[in-house]
Amino acid sequence: MSKNKEQRKQLTAAYMEQERVIGVYEVTNTKNGRVFVGSSSNMNGAWSRARFELGFGVHPNKELQSDWKTYGADAFEFQVADQLKLKDKLRHDYKDVLDLTGEGEAARKMRDLRKDAIKLEEKWLELLREQGKNVYNK
Repeated sequence: MSKNKEQRKQLTAAYMEQERVIGVYEVTNTKNGRVFVGSSSNMNGAWSRARFELGFGVHPNKELQSDWKTYGADAFEFQVADQLKLKDKLRHDYKDVLDLTGEGEAARKMRDLRKDAIKLEEKWLELLREQGKNVYNK
């Protein structure tokens, strides 16, 4: 195996063993102070996904998309606002929740965690609005 293939294989394996972080993130427009709040079951990939969508003009939040086009990528910052406190460590390879038998306990577990992340996102939006923050979310 070539050196590059072996290195890529090692990096992939290391990534898959990382602990999964589920929670809430903020994308802040540093030019006007507006904030977009989102939740993800993969916080490590949330910013990459958001940048991809914004870069290709397909982000679901049209106001954020418009400001991204106006101000450019360098005008935005990403930060993890909060994360779920998990009882068990979850890995990126899903081996700890993978359910090959169909709709079982593992699938319900991930669905429940996603619902918990959405509830946490709603709490953060409420908090930011109470603080008078200008949010992109409706």
